[in-house]
Amino acid sequence: MTLRFAYAAFTACGRSHEANEDRALMDGILAGGRLPDESDNRQGTVSQPFLAAVFDGVGGSTCGDAAAQTAAEALELGFSYALKKGQPFDHALDAGIEACRIATSELQETINGTALAAVAGIAFDQDTATVFHAGDVRALRFRSPYAMRLTRDHSLAQQYRDEHGEDAEVPADIAHVITRCLGDERLDQVDVENPVPVLEGDVFLICSDGIWDCVTDEEIEIALAEVAEVISSLNTESEEEADAEAEDAEQAPAPNATKVELALAMALDELVARAYSRNAYDDTTAVALCAVDIQET
Repeated sequence: MTLRFAYAAFTACGRSHEANEDRALMDGILAGGRLPDESDNRQGTVSQPFLAAVFDGVGGSTCGDAAAQTAAEALELGFSYALKKGQPFDHALDAGIEACRIATSELQETINGTALAAVAGIAFDQDTATVFHAGDVRALRFRSPYAMRLTRDHSLAQQYRDEHGEDAEVPADIAHVITRCLGDERLDQVDVENPVPVLEGDVFLICSDGIWDCVTDEEIEIALAEVAEVISSLNTESEEEADAEAEDAEQAPAPNATKVELALAMALDELVARAYSRNAYDDTTAVALCAVDIQET
């Protein structure tokens, strides 16, 4: 059996921006609109292998939105093309990341200004997850009963917390300065972690600082735990009941998957609403995924 993944993705322009400088890559690219109420969202179910990522155009760079868009397009194209050519999964991921680095570097050479972007993503294959990141976009996993951060920020703020403690108040002048990003050959090293096993019911979240800077780790954990509770309740339902509700068992995902998609979308809605209620000024982008026990038929 190979797990499939239900997902929900969301992006929207921040209050202080004229354009959304974030992008989400999840079964296509989500770009959002030019106003906070012009969001872009998607939900569905996908099979392995695939990847999901969030890109955050660096504040202060004049073309952060172009950098994020270029990086998302290059990662998607490089990864999918390598898979189609029959390359092993890890080689395909490397190819996608390298395409991402090259494309943003070439963009930087053609514009009048700067085009930089942070990224975090997770690639899934054969029930394993491989995390990659550069900058301060974060990836997390909830496996009951705890959420665990899968990335460590490449930022001056993280360096400050390393020296003074995780609860230390970071000085404002370094609070959003990152030390890795795409678009600058001096800083574009992308960390690729070792693959880790994925279990049924694992919930993953990738999000930009427009969310995690305004929502606490505990609030994120609670939102993801609510998705896990939906999984637990669905596991008590019989296979006969799920099959009876399916309109086309050979083509459509099981109804349970749709319920998980809705739970993921509600979790994102909750996190985004909390961020907005605290006057989030930055773009808000997130992808949430859950491993579900649905076999292809």
